Amino acid sequence: MSAETADREATPSPSDSTAPGRPMSMTGFGIGRFESPEFTATVEVRTVNHRFLKVVVRASDPYSVFEGEIEREVRKRISRGTVHVTLRIERQPTAADAAVNTELLRGYLDRLLPLSVEYNLPLTLGDLVSLPGVVADATGAGYDPMEDWPKVRHALLEALQRVNLMRSQEGQAMALELRRLAASIRDEIAAIEQRAPLVVEHYRQRLEERLRQWFGAEGPELGSDEIAREVALFADRADIREEIVRLRSHLDQVCRLLDSADPAGRRLEFLGQEMLREANTIAAKANDSEISQRVVNIKSTIEQIRELVQNIE
Repeated sequence: MSAETADREATPSPSDSTAPGRPMSMTGFGIGRFESPEFTATVEVRTVNHRFLKVVVRASDPYSVFEGEIEREVRKRISRGTVHVTLRIERQPTAADAAVNTELLRGYLDRLLPLSVEYNLPLTLGDLVSLPGVVADATGAGYDPMEDWPKVRHALLEALQRVNLMRSQEGQAMALELRRLAASIRDEIAAIEQRAPLVVEHYRQRLEERLRQWFGAEGPELGSDEIAREVALFADRADIREEIVRLRSHLDQVCRLLDSADPAGRRLEFLGQEMLREANTIAAKANDSEISQRVVNIKSTIEQIRELVQNIE
């Protein structure tokens, strides 16, 4: 294969740079290859979750020179997580790769030829070139490894395309689960809203009952202004409408982020924290066992959401 043909085949197709769908999981795996009679490049890309983007490249010399280029290509396509890139090269040596140390070879001859004659031992060219240092490592001599970058890039983009396809598929499954969990929280909120007005009425009834037990006929009259004020104070302290509005707003934002084309993992993590804060406030203010139980359900669901979004880019 000519160098011109190799470069043409190493040029990625337009689909290699197409942005995948969102949301994206931070876990994926992909392999890409470039093959020709003289040169084979295999790139493996593995991604796992991480708070920021970290690119780890493993390549043997002299191909470690590609580390900077590989990281730049990764950063164009992945914005968060730990990305492990492993590069393996198989290159057939050519005549241009041969690097013979003639001075060292002459030194070997000067010392070995008299011994060969003295002891009548044959000395062949094969014996000489096998001596240490006579011929340099053919895989690392006589060429510029950067000439192979277009072929390595072809394999790298193929691997990134496949890993992003896997990440996209897993991300879509996670998005479905997140929407299901959000719907479950909405159901609990609706039940809490139905229960909340009854909490104040039950408090009024309990208050009147206690007053009758404590004071009998001498206590405040049922429906009196004193009881009304106490009930009003309780209703103000137990008012959870604002927290419910904010909790619903956070759920709306979660669903919008799942439909967004931008990476949303960190914002989803923040919303998970805020939803947990609102749920705790509802439990503290409501002063009702049924609402408290529903808040426990909400908090359990929020924890599931927070666990999922830790793996979203």
